[in-house]
Formats: sequence, structure tokens, C-alpha cells
Amino acid sequence: MKKSQQISYIESVFEGLEKRKKKMDADGITYQIDIERYTSDQQLEKERSTLFKNFPIVTGAAASLKEPGEYYLHDLVEVPIIVIKGTDGNIRAFLNMCRHRGVRLVEEPAGHIKKYIVCPYHAWTFALTGELRSGPIL
Repeated sequence: MKKSQQISYIESVFEGLEKRKKKMDADGITYQIDIERYTSDQQLEKERSTLFKNFPIVTGAAASLKEPGEYYLHDLVEVPIIVIKGTDGNIRAFLNMCRHRGVRLVEEPAGHIKKYIVCPYHAWTFALTGELRSGPIL
């Protein structure tokens, strides 16, 4: 091996060691991530807005709702959601709030509703499909 080639190899080894010491990869780019990315309230709000308001939300497994009327609540995205199995066997998700006053329709995290969801505020009644069954307008 020629002396110039040996020197070139040795220099590249020392250059690599120096980059490693500075936490850089072979391109010279550092990959150290700022801790603010994980602790910033602004970053959290940006991610919530991007991920949970613009894309479908996975709330749980359909198999967990075996019988008509079984439901569970999903409150992890700052929007109260109820996921319920209808008498027709279809699983639906809708806002867990009354259209009239915005009161939560269901409080328990999971359970079974026999026939109707009844608003605790003014007793508006909703079918398991989410449609209004009785209220002052009907």
C-alpha cells in the first residue's frame, strides 16, 4: 500500500472518531434531539391538532362490543366520543354530548344501554344510532 493511501485511511479514521465525539454521523449532521420536542406544550398541541383532528382515530377493538347496546367511551383526544353497537349489529361512533346543551350523555367509561340514550339535563332521547328519538322539536 502506498504511503499516501495509508495516510488517507488514517486521516479518515481520525475524522470519523472526531465526528463520533461530536455526535455526528458520516455526513457531519448531528442527530441529537432537543428535549423541547418532548416537553413543549406548543409541540403537544401541534401534534394533537395534526394527528387527531385530520386523521381517523383508532378508539378500540370492534370485538370488545359483543351485544347490541354495549358501548365504551373514548376521551383521549379532547373530544368526548361514544362507540356503541346498535341493535342492527353496526358499530357507530358519535359525540358523547347532547345536541341541546352539550351535556355528556353517558358518564361511565363502558357499559350497556338497553334501548335509548337519555340526556340527564332535559331528557332528550337518542336511539343507539345517535338519532334524536324524542325532544321538544319532534
